Amino acid sequence: MGRGRKGSYEIDLVATKGDKALFVEVKWGDNVSGDRLLRELREKADLTKWKGEREFLIVAKGFKKRAPEATCWDLKDLERLMLSQAH
Repeated sequence: MGRGRKGSYEIDLVATKGDKALFVEVKWGDNVSGDRLLRELREKADLTKWKGEREFLIVAKGFKKRAPEATCWDLKDLERLMLSQAH
């Protein structure tokens, strides 16, 4: 698990387990376009040459539109997740 950077692209977080990789992008904006970020994240993931299964997570302060093909979490989702784990 760690930050991925190679050449002129940067991925905020890449976590691997076996033949699976989770590519994560984090934005501190209110009106984030999940579709646009997912497209960019997929392009960056392609540059890593990862051959296994790929999953995508986008974290933002808030979304204008979420990407249906990625997991998208905003601050409210993270708060619910943290509260559910506290019990």
